[in-house]
Order: sequence, then C-alpha cells, then structure tokens
Amino acid sequence: MIDLDLGTDVKIDGDYTRTATGDLQTITDLENLKEAIYRRFITIPGEVIHRPDYGIGIRRYLNRPCTDANQVEIENAVKLNIMDEPRIEAVNRIKCIWNQEYASIVISVKAFGRNVEFDYRVVRLLVLLYQLSNN
Repeated sequence: MIDLDLGTDVKIDGDYTRTATGDLQTITDLENLKEAIYRRFITIPGEVIHRPDYGIGIRRYLNRPCTDANQVEIENAVKLNIMDEPRIEAVNRIKCIWNQEYASIVISVKAFGRNVEFDYRVVRLLVLLYQLSNN
C-alpha cells in the first residue's frame, strides 16, 4: 500500500455504499484521487452551480469523428480541468486513444511528489474506470 495523504471521501459506486455498521463507505488516497478525476470526466461543465468550470463532460465527445483535432481537444480539456484538482502538482502526460468502439484516456500526474498513472476507458456513453497502475 502506498502511503500518500490524498484525502478521504465518500465512495460513490453508482450510489452510496454502506458498511456493515450502516456508515457510508469511504475511499482514501489513490482510490480517492482516481474517483475525483473520474467525477471530473463525467460532470458536464455548468452542472455544479458554484463551480461552473468544473467538469469535462466526456460524453459530449463520443459522437464526434475520430480525428486528431478532436483527440487534441479532449486532451486539452482534460489537462485544463484536472490542473484545478489541488492534489495534482503537475500533469506529466495525457494521451487519448480513440476508435469507433471506445476512447481510452491515459493520464499521468504528479501528486504529492509521486508519479501516478490512471487509464480510463470510455465505452458507448459509459465512463468506466479501466485500470490503475503506479509508477
């Protein structure tokens, strides 16, 4: 287990999850950061009233043609939005791989002095957390 202080938050897995004692289940550290980035992906800009620039609205890109220009637009939107995440010190790399079936977005960031890479796969209007690996 990596010892990072990336915070604790309520786990949302489609809905709130409860523990055996009835408390809301929480997530911490890398799982918390991964979930925070995922929430930015699926939130449409303007949905959070007090933070109108929060969110990427990744679903709005799915019906666009698979062009280099659209890939660059997604990469730029992701970079600008996740740089607002206070736990992220730097964005090392964002790569969007796009074809007719899915888009895969690989994000490598520096968080609290450690490089972390997340791979998110977007499939038919659903955003799925695909893989988490640490560097």
